[in-house]
Amino acid sequence: SDVCSSDLRAMSALLRQNIRLFAANKDLDWEGRSFARGAIFVPRRSNDADYETVIADVAAETGTIMYGVNSGLGKAGPDVGGEELGLLRRPFIALVSGGGTSPDNVGWIWQLLDQKLGYPVSLLDLSQVSYADLGIYTTLVLPSGWDYSGMLGKPTIERIRSEEHTSE
Repeated sequence: SDVCSSDLRAMSALLRQNIRLFAANKDLDWEGRSFARGAIFVPRRSNDADYETVIADVAAETGTIMYGVNSGLGKAGPDVGGEELGLLRRPFIALVSGGGTSPDNVGWIWQLLDQKLGYPVSLLDLSQVSYADLGIYTTLVLPSGWDYSGMLGKPTIERIRSEEHTSE
């Protein structure tokens, strides 16, 4: 839906601007407002002084409704800053393309991430995966349509599984 899409675009924009976001692992209730599990929070103490301006700009740009609360102490569920809120890390995404990948699948994924959500995606040719520095990515997307284990080989698959990510 458009609401979901605008919320995701807003989250993407905030992450790209290095705003620290947290997701609730449980339902929350603050100041008469209920927030479902998965709600995103932007604690003041976790962000730079200008974060409110960034949030206002992103809300206006995406049409997302955002609420402020005066206290991090909730009536039901965890408090903001409690361990039930998990930090969302900015993803650095590589989308494997070329070779035997499905152009339709690659295009659909790229369209969703880059165009609809406004999140940058690096296209990585299948022939480059075995020697590329994958540590700069937090997410490697392998579209359906190819036998990657056969093409990449066991050493590359093991390297992908164990790669230490340097992006933060």
